[in-house]
Amino acid sequence: MIFGKKSSRDLTDAGPIMGRRPPLVVRRTSHAMTHQHDTLTDVLDSFEPRSRDATASGAQAFARLLALAEQRNSGQIVRVVQFIAATYNGQHFAFDLFDLRALDIEIGDDMLRCLDALRWARADLYTLVPDGDARVRSVIDRWGLPWPDDG
Repeated sequence: MIFGKKSSRDLTDAGPIMGRRPPLVVRRTSHAMTHQHDTLTDVLDSFEPRSRDATASGAQAFARLLALAEQRNSGQIVRVVQFIAATYNGQHFAFDLFDLRALDIEIGDDMLRCLDALRWARADLYTLVPDGDARVRSVIDRWGLPWPDDG
């Protein structure tokens, strides 16, 4: 799309957005594999450093967000609490991703670091900070977010 005008190319390149998936490409190689990773294990192992780094960065970011929620009181912090609650129990606590636009850059960046950590699914974020479960529950209660059984 160029300056608000759609071309036919824009619609055909939409892929998954328009409900279509790109074709799966499977390469056949000789017995001596020619591509970089010989086995699925090698491919998965190649993701290990990225996964580990994302999880560490997400843990630090989550600790900062949790500290903000525990210590401050502002309109931004309400969104931080909603985000923390959504990472704790995403089926019950919703977070509108458009709220990222209403946050300071540093807070939004920390939320994105948390999302990257969640994507790798190594651990729930609250388990990566000291006393995380109790602290998250306390913040949720303090800000008055209703729990699922509060019906």
